[in-house]
Amino acid sequence: MTRCLLAVAAALVLATSPLPALAAPLPASMTIAGGVSLGAYEAGLVYYTLEGLRANPGLTELKLATGASAGSVNGFMAVLQSCGAGVPDPRQSLFWKAWIPLGLADLTQPGKEVPTAAFSRAAFDKPLGLISTAWASGLRADCDVVFGLSVTRLQPRMVSLKGERLTLPRVEEHFVVRVQGRGPGKPPRLTNYADPAWEGEQALLVEDKNGEVPFPALVDALFASTAFPGAFPPQAIRHCVVTRGTGTWPGWSRRDRLYSSTARGISPRSSQTFAKSLWKPGSPTSLVSIPWI
Repeated sequence: MTRCLLAVAAALVLATSPLPALAAPLPASMTIAGGVSLGAYEAGLVYYTLEGLRANPGLTELKLATGASAGSVNGFMAVLQSCGAGVPDPRQSLFWKAWIPLGLADLTQPGKEVPTAAFSRAAFDKPLGLISTAWASGLRADCDVVFGLSVTRLQPRMVSLKGERLTLPRVEEHFVVRVQGRGPGKPPRLTNYADPAWEGEQALLVEDKNGEVPFPALVDALFASTAFPGAFPPQAIRHCVVTRGTGTWPGWSRRDRLYSSTARGISPRSSQTFAKSLWKPGSPTSLVSIPWI
C-alpha cells in the first residue's frame, strides 16, 4: 500500500512540475485508432497529453500524427493544437467543441438522409467549421508536422505482386501530408509527403499550381476516413497513385470512390509538381498526359 501511495505521489509531482529541458526536444509520434464514439474519449486523452507536453517545453514535440476514422480527425486536431496557442480550459479546446455537442439527434437530421447511409454528414458542418477556422488562423512559423490517415476504397484496386503472377484486390489506401506553419493569420503550407526512394506505390492528394495540397482536398480525405458502410456515404477523393521509377500510375484513367463528397473547387488538371519529382526520366509514360483521378 505504501509503495502504491508513493507511486501516485510521484506521478502527481511529475504532472504538476516542469521537467528539465533536453538539449533538443525529442520527436514524438501519435497514432490514434478509430471507434466512432470512442473518438470523444480519445479527444480528451489527446488534449491532456498535448497540454502536458506544452507545460514541459523543450522535453518533446509532436512531429508525426496518424489515425483512422475518428482517429484521423483527432490526429489532425492534434496537429492544430500542438502548433497553436495553449488552451488551459479543456471546454474551450477544439476537441471539446468538436465532440461534446455532437449527439445522435444531430446524426439523424430529417430531410438530410441519403439512401445508402443511416446518418447525415450535415452533423459535421459545425465541427468542420471550427477546424477550418483554426486552420485559416494559422500555426506557428516553426511548426513542421507530418500527418497521415487511412481510407477504404468502395471499389477495390487490383494490384499485381512484383515478380509474381498473382493479382490481389487492395481496398486500403494511405495519404500522408506535411503541415508547415506560416505564422498567425496565414493558412499553413500543406504538401504531399512521400519517400522518393520507396519502390512501392504511394497515394498522393491533388495539388494546386504551387505544388500544395488544397485544404478542401484534405477535408475530403478526412470524410473518407471517417465513413463506413451503412453509416456514412462514400466520399470521392481526387488523387493519384504513383510508383517510383516506372512511370506507371495504376488506375489513373478511372475515377475511384472511397469511403469518405465530391472535391470542392479543385481543378481536374491540377499541378503534378510533386509527382513529377518522383518520376524517373526515361520511363515509358509521360506524366504530362496523366490526369488526377
